Amino acid sequence: PHNEDFALNGTSDVSDDKSGKLKERKWFHYALAALIGVISVGYLHARYYHPRLVDHGVDHAPGDDSNANRVPMPKPLSSLDPTSDLGFRSTKRSGLASPSKVWQKFAHEKNDQQLEFTQPLPTNAWYMNLLSHKAAKDPARAGEVAHVYTIPYIVGVSPPNPKDMPITTTSTSVMAGIDLFLPVIKASDRNMQMVFDKYYGVSLGALVDEKQVKNIDEDDSATSYHVINDESSTSISPLGVGLQWNHLDMKSYIVRGMPYGTVAYGKDVLPTILSGNRPTAIIIDNDDSNKMLCGSLTGKPIEQVPNREAPISKDGTAHSFTVEKELVFHLKQSDFTWVVFFSKPVKLRCFSDAVPMVSVAAPNEEVKFR
Repeated sequence: PHNEDFALNGTSDVSDDKSGKLKERKWFHYALAALIGVISVGYLHARYYHPRLVDHGVDHAPGDDSNANRVPMPKPLSSLDPTSDLGFRSTKRSGLASPSKVWQKFAHEKNDQQLEFTQPLPTNAWYMNLLSHKAAKDPARAGEVAHVYTIPYIVGVSPPNPKDMPITTTSTSVMAGIDLFLPVIKASDRNMQMVFDKYYGVSLGALVDEKQVKNIDEDDSATSYHVINDESSTSISPLGVGLQWNHLDMKSYIVRGMPYGTVAYGKDVLPTILSGNRPTAIIIDNDDSNKMLCGSLTGKPIEQVPNREAPISKDGTAHSFTVEKELVFHLKQSDFTWVVFFSKPVKLRCFSDAVPMVSVAAPNEEVKFR
């Protein structure tokens, strides 16, 4: 028993000795880590936070040696150019891969007659169809390529051709502006689409004569526009973009979720609303007794089918009507009712197509339809 006690006690003494050495090593490591931390902090403080530090990116007046003994401090990465300051590779885009002319207000010309942009531009925004090269060159003829889904409207920039309207001055008149389409759901067991009929939309804009517009080159048109860039408004955001027409004092903001399609007009611009549908009723200022009558497209009286009459005056003349706040019109084929709000009282005229009365030939007469 005495030997066993001695053996056990001996083992215990050896274990205590090892434990003590381990604790000494831990404290040594802690002290070494603390010393390294103090040295690192001291170095960083002397290197970057020294009271004599100076921003080497700031220019000083000639002969000013107040910064001679000051420690230089590098610029933050957020203010450095990845290409010129950090040496990263850059890509020069040309042709269809380069930004279109709608971004001209965000760039300045370089010595080689190229555009150098002053800020990053969006490349995958939902409204990029409105800013493509085809839309920038000739929006009136871009068609469905320049359509975007704002929710709930599908918006385009190619209004119908108004050359047959009496308000068109020449055969070269085109309409600049935006199209509004209210889509419907087309669904199956595998997919769902938002579809629309191009004749069921309403266009807001103004007429412009292509021959009277000056300074148009081969990459421009009378209906072209650019992205707004001025100090009074921010026209680029994840929610939308602002457009300013180049040859008309007119602008519009296309915004995701917009409940209205809005166009702002300046001086010497005739606001125009076009639709591929025939109206059945036009009510002024929410007064059912105050209805507006349109003129015929020929300016002459038209004998209409009794059950399919359009609101056209008896003499076919388009008379002027005063609207204080709003105008409500219902379209026959689409069965849509649209409301137009005005920021100030205006005088309006309307022109409408009609279904003419067709005379039936006598039984012994030959009739051909094509």
